[in-house]
Amino acid sequence: VLTFSDGASTWVLDPSLQVQVRGLTERFPFEFNGDGFPLVGQPAPANNEPCPTPPLAVLAVENFYASIVQQLGGQCVSVTTILSDPDADPHEFEPTADDVRAFQGAQLVVENGLGYDDFADKIIGTLSQKPQVVRAADVLGLRVGANPHVWYSAGYVDQIKAAMLASLKRLKPDAAAYFDAQNASLDQAFGAYRGL
Repeated sequence: VLTFSDGASTWVLDPSLQVQVRGLTERFPFEFNGDGFPLVGQPAPANNEPCPTPPLAVLAVENFYASIVQQLGGQCVSVTTILSDPDADPHEFEPTADDVRAFQGAQLVVENGLGYDDFADKIIGTLSQKPQVVRAADVLGLRVGANPHVWYSAGYVDQIKAAMLASLKRLKPDAAAYFDAQNASLDQAFGAYRGL
């Protein structure tokens, strides 16, 4: 897409080679929208506004799930991540006492399953107060032996995100409208991802 901006507006050559004008923080449906800007003529969805309730304690075993649940939950979640080092091998990970304590305080745990993070299920099995769990493998109906790297599939990510959203709303029904607004904003940002 060919564009020109004067600092106040942007002129865009559309697919039919017609010139269209938009604001700097808007995008046409035919443009790449990696920043998740609202489409021309649509208001920006609310994003990361103050939470109407105290935040929910969420533990995401892997950092990629932590990123999604943080964007969905905004200020209504307090997210702890166990595996945040991209070079770490989750199959060889040994949880520390602090990791176990993080599980104890969590109201929601998001994990992968499929043999990728078995230590999480072992820890959850020892807890007297069980958190709600979103296990990607269960959401997707996959069993051990399937490729555990499910976050590489846009379709799988959409299903996992929907399960996270449902769990957040179930645990904090007073913040359901907030979570829906966060989800709308995230969906808009995901538009470019799905397009690719």
